[in-house]
Amino acid sequence: MDVKSIIKERGYTLEQVASLFPKPISTSAISQSINGNPTISTLQTIAEIIGCKVSDFFRDEMGDNTTMTCPHCGKPIKIELKA
Repeated sequence: MDVKSIIKERGYTLEQVASLFPKPISTSAISQSINGNPTISTLQTIAEIIGCKVSDFFRDEMGDNTTMTCPHCGKPIKIELKA
């Protein structure tokens, strides 16, 4: 998952994204979250701010596959992309 690349592709900086969060968040806090294990809520907020879908953040991991492995339990997760 490369959230920073998607943010950059959309023409935003981390500073801009942090400043547009509904609740104030520092650039370092958003960077740490993205580099660690961001929550779905954080990913949804970022996606709304930069105008993309949460699934866009996983495109590098998905390739042509429609499954990924849960980082917590190791079970496969089926991904369905709907247009």
